[in-house]
Amino acid sequence: MNANKLLVPIRFSPGSKGSLIFAARMAERLHKSLVLLHVVQRDYVEAESEITRAKPAIELIADAERKLKGLVTEVGIKAPVEIAVEVGQPVEVILKKAVSLGVEAIIICTHGCSRWLRWLHHNTALKVLRKSTCPIWLLCPGRDGSSASLYFVDPGHSSESAFGAIRSKCGELFDFAA
Repeated sequence: MNANKLLVPIRFSPGSKGSLIFAARMAERLHKSLVLLHVVQRDYVEAESEITRAKPAIELIADAERKLKGLVTEVGIKAPVEIAVEVGQPVEVILKKAVSLGVEAIIICTHGCSRWLRWLHHNTALKVLRKSTCPIWLLCPGRDGSSASLYFVDPGHSSESAFGAIRSKCGELFDFAA
């Protein structure tokens, strides 16, 4: 385990920006470095050959790298930062990257959708939470958009009661079915 690195998956959503702000402050106070990871969905890239799009995969990757660098500047991160953009399925890439780097923790946010909208979105954060072997800091955006709840889950010491506590606080934000 590399006790000096924190992995922060970024989707370029308001919630992922919030998790980056939290991660930046944590890294600065604890003298850690950050690995910012954006995943370009593999099925989106594979569809490129069948559908004419405005941007090919190579441009999507370059755009993501530019956006990540912009976020580093916008948030004012003082800790060391590594930027990674990879193609694949988000959950698989996040978990593989965490293991390959031996990160101390993953800092990730939920999509923040409630009610019926949550059924339209893949819940990457929940899948990472359930499958990760390293600790997770989970940021759940509040319903009002200006607040958030933060949870720490250590897979080595967690149980279904930990998921129950998160479920009671995030309620509609998560679909906790296995």
